[in-house]
Amino acid sequence: MKITYSILWFDDDPDWFESLDLDPLKDAIRGWGFRPDIQFVADANGFMAKEPFSEVDLIVVDYNLGGNQERGEAFIRKIREHDILTEVIFYSAAGATDLWDAVRVRQLEGVYVTNRQGVTAKVEKVGYQSLRKVLDLNMMRGIVMAEVGDLDLLIDAIVVAALAALESTQRAEIFSRFGKKSLDQATRRCDEISKFLKTPTAAEMTRLSDSNKRWESLKRVMKVHPRLARQSIGDFPKEVLFPRNCLAHGTARPEGASCVFSFAGKEYLYDQPESIRLRKTILEYRDLFRKFMALVETTPSKDEAATA
Repeated sequence: MKITYSILWFDDDPDWFESLDLDPLKDAIRGWGFRPDIQFVADANGFMAKEPFSEVDLIVVDYNLGGNQERGEAFIRKIREHDILTEVIFYSAAGATDLWDAVRVRQLEGVYVTNRQGVTAKVEKVGYQSLRKVLDLNMMRGIVMAEVGDLDLLIDAIVVAALAALESTQRAEIFSRFGKKSLDQATRRCDEISKFLKTPTAAEMTRLSDSNKRWESLKRVMKVHPRLARQSIGDFPKEVLFPRNCLAHGTARPEGASCVFSFAGKEYLYDQPESIRLRKTILEYRDLFRKFMALVETTPSKDEAATA
């Protein structure tokens, strides 16, 4: 997941492209909560150099590419034959009739047409529609989680670099204040846990838990609950929590179409197959936990309680 919206724009006339006022379009993209990244190319080689286009969200192509280059619809057909299914805006200085005819003859899918005068407005409209699936709250949770993790790492880097430039007395003061603040927080946490141990409740235990503690509590109750004791639970921390922590808080290192995340002294390879595996695993655990929920919502019989 990323917070950049990338547009790859193919036109053989760089001067015309430079004359475009793209500020309103960029402002609109920023208004959606994304960073605009508009890349211009003037020839087919420059375009294909962007392959495999995994980071491109929208392609914009001129009809009359000029010179010895293929016309726009032939080029769109070619990229579709490369299994590039990114949405395309197809435009021309002439009317839309010729464009629609070209789209129909070439049987092009996922193509929107417009004239040059209205191309930026069309890009904004189509771009927003293509983002609606990303703007879904559940998708945004993942984007925000990853972005906040990046910000955490950036803050760490700033603090480390800034401390290195300070006088030793200044560093000592900052370290001291950090230590005292952490001790205060730890003391409050200890007080909360002490109060919990005196008058424990399930609600308070969950409030005091992070993801790993919740998992440990689940394993404990499964050992003694008559309807959960014989259930298999897998390795949730390894299969889900560790990848989640890597994606949210790890340091990313691109490797081709993949990304390697470093976190807690370990590395995690995140690519398309792993993305699919992770989503499937999350769905499997969701179904499993819902099954557990259905089991515990029913009061066990005396026989079940006796054999647990």
